[in-house]
Amino acid sequence: MFNEMMIPYLNLQISWFGITMVIAFLITNIILRKDIVSAGHDPSLADDITFRAALGGVLGAKLYCILELSITDWDGFINQIYAIYDISIGLMTFYTSDGFDTLRYGLSVFGSGLVFLGGFVGGMLNVYLLIRKKDIKWLVVCDIAAPLVALGHGIGRIGCFFVGDDYGIRTNSFIGVHFPYAKPK
Repeated sequence: MFNEMMIPYLNLQISWFGITMVIAFLITNIILRKDIVSAGHDPSLADDITFRAALGGVLGAKLYCILELSITDWDGFINQIYAIYDISIGLMTFYTSDGFDTLRYGLSVFGSGLVFLGGFVGGMLNVYLLIRKKDIKWLVVCDIAAPLVALGHGIGRIGCFFVGDDYGIRTNSFIGVHFPYAKPK
């Protein structure tokens, strides 16, 4: 569908799924700030929750994907491990042109394959650790955040659609969408 967007001057490509993830976190953070203030807490708590949810969510989603690949697709698993290595080397040698290219390649391989369940568990665990540290009632935060998780997931699913992921069954309907590069065919 929309594949990727090129960032000028950096020669970087960003997936539309990544863009919708950022949009989802920004929108839910705006709403969370309002709800956190209504519950009598400092609005910076919403920023902390959003950051922790994003960090834990992306890491959890990627970890789940890597674990799943180790069972279902050994070559894909090995590619992900090499991508982690490329990212590490690229970060250590970022200031050189080869380092930047290595980093960019590692990110392009590593960037695909996020699993919602892993992201949900990773984000929830990371937010739980924050809430526990700040001595706030967990269920109060869950009541505030649960609808926002659903909203963020919905926005993320739009990103899945944009990149031709999770497209459903074949159809000949006049309202059906054609995904020429869909896998499996």
